[in-house]
Amino acid sequence: MSDNNRRQFFIAPIRALSDEQLTFGTFKVLCVICSYCNKEGITWVSQKSLSEDMKVTRQAITNQIMKLKSLGYIEIIKKGHRNVHSNTIRVIFNEHQPDVDQLEETSFDGQKKGMDMISKAFNKPPQLDRPSSTKRAESPLVKAMKEQIKRIKSRDTEDTPECPKK
Repeated sequence: MSDNNRRQFFIAPIRALSDEQLTFGTFKVLCVICSYCNKEGITWVSQKSLSEDMKVTRQAITNQIMKLKSLGYIEIIKKGHRNVHSNTIRVIFNEHQPDVDQLEETSFDGQKKGMDMISKAFNKPPQLDRPSSTKRAESPLVKAMKEQIKRIKSRDTEDTPECPKK
């Protein structure tokens, strides 16, 4: 794995742990694919990179990807062209996960709908990134320090004589 894409951990479909149809090799390929995924479960990792990471042939990776696809663990969103660009792969974490087409709306309402669909699929409340307009309250220590600075500044200006004007 290249240093730019190297992950310290990955998220994979939990159902894969108990799926008797997955061989150990297929499970390992799923894990490596997941290690390249972004937050949405999408990756553009090449089969060449996967084969180098796994130390197996590209054909072995192709076979494992086909098995993962047939078992519903991944989908090929966009087919790549050999030696030009890689397939766009999406990991399906939950069989109730919405299709990518349903998530492509760009308005805020569309994003909210998409977030709601994802939150239902993952059984957790939606969390939209919005700037917070609330200002944090100052701690008592910060308030005391500011007061002390004001006192020092006011004392310095009282003690400093004014320069005579010409």
